[in-house]
Amino acid sequence: MRGSVKFFVLLPFFFLNQLQNLYGFEKTSVLPKGIRNFTVKQITTSISEKYNSQGKKEPLAKPLEKDLTFQKIVDKETGTKQLLLKSFLKDKFNLNDSLGNFLADMKANVAVTVPVLSYGISDSLTMAIAIPYYQAKVAVSLGFKEDQNAKDFIAALHSEDYNQTQAARDVAHKVNNAVDGLNQKLLDNNFSTLKNWQGEGIGDITLATKYRFLNEDFLKCATTNGLTIPSGRVSNTDILNDLPFGSGTWDFFTSFILDEHIIPEVFFNQYFKYTRKTASNKNMRLATNDESIEVEKDNINYKTGDVLNLGTSIQADLSSGWQGGLGYSYEYKFQDRYEINEISPRKKAEDNTEQKINHFEARLAYSTVKSFKQKNFPVPLVASLEIKKQIKSLNVPNKDLITMDFSIFF
Repeated sequence: MRGSVKFFVLLPFFFLNQLQNLYGFEKTSVLPKGIRNFTVKQITTSISEKYNSQGKKEPLAKPLEKDLTFQKIVDKETGTKQLLLKSFLKDKFNLNDSLGNFLADMKANVAVTVPVLSYGISDSLTMAIAIPYYQAKVAVSLGFKEDQNAKDFIAALHSEDYNQTQAARDVAHKVNNAVDGLNQKLLDNNFSTLKNWQGEGIGDITLATKYRFLNEDFLKCATTNGLTIPSGRVSNTDILNDLPFGSGTWDFFTSFILDEHIIPEVFFNQYFKYTRKTASNKNMRLATNDESIEVEKDNINYKTGDVLNLGTSIQADLSSGWQGGLGYSYEYKFQDRYEINEISPRKKAEDNTEQKINHFEARLAYSTVKSFKQKNFPVPLVASLEIKKQIKSLNVPNKDLITMDFSIFF
């Protein structure tokens, strides 16, 4: 039954990067010495499309939308039965013709709550810890629509020339129950069937320090350094539409942030961030372009591609307490590398792992910090709404991020 699963391609769920650069708008500000800040961020996104290797949008479920060809029907049979069926088809049908095609739909909804605790070690140095908590659902539906070829094929098997009534019944059953056949094939190879999935749990914890080494009226400069601890669950290789909450690797990052003030309340910002991904290992199925289900499972050493983030924005921090900004961010992830001796599964694992993401960003916030200092408001806090609109990207899900956060200083 190998042919029944040749069409199936493992779904490209690279959700680990869909919430990269969580904090969007950067700036060089740090906490005063001894001051603490507690922020809760709520990030949501819905995903039903992805950008392919040509930068074009396509449905997330497109890998499932494959034809069931005569060749695949032949490949399911063995011995004399296969030879007779192939001989019969040769005169009446093209083996590459379709009997029908699978129809699929898939959508993911992700919500991440991120508590962030920061502390001002000095007037120039702040340290922080962020612990994201994921809640995710992935809905999937699968159907099958037969072509006229399927009806003609079954009728031909019933004909006097071939008179294979049982064979016709077998083929009709396989066509009419193509979805059940696929799910059974998954079960036979220790996969879970394709069905709705949901999960929740802690993601990768981030520890960081931010140091502002230049604080002039016109120009301010800071650097952020830190690491990400692999505390989140990784993808389950036996669940095709599983959504991981962690990368499974220790990540180290550094960034440079620059503010140039046009006037005291309005400034331009640019930032550069580089994340170094460490090597690791994981259990994975050695899928190829020809076969994704009937394959071996092995523990493989791999190196996820490093990530480069760039961004620019114009921001305002008005004396009235209102804050806002417009910006653009770019992310580039280098190709992954796998230590797999066989060429086909290594190529399958590494293909289309280079990623590019472009976002336009907008932020609106209100701060009571200045009012608190003037004793006009009892508590220093900031509430904000940020929207990140994704534009043409490469090899990633298409996701627009909405972030609401609430911060209090004490």
